Amino acid sequence: MTKYEMRQVAAGAARSLLRQIGPLTGNESAEDAWLVLDELSRKPENENLVAVQWFKYSSENQYKLFNKEWERWQRKSKQDTEDLKMIAQLLQGRAK
Repeated sequence: MTKYEMRQVAAGAARSLLRQIGPLTGNESAEDAWLVLDELSRKPENENLVAVQWFKYSSENQYKLFNKEWERWQRKSKQDTEDLKMIAQLLQGRAK
């Protein structure tokens, strides 16, 4: 598995853990992701998970790439949310 793939798994795990806390809005920061990954990595039963391995042993460069990719996801998520709101408003207008 490449570092890129491992980073994607870690990001997916962070989003999944954040989703357990509440619905994702796109306002979740990379710092929020780091916090849930840190919490995940502290549990001994999770030590073999790809996300945990990546989190524990990645370089500073990998962390920077994660932050950039997280911010890209964040922008896309916010845009998707805005698009869905606009569609909902249009559909409500048609239903009247």
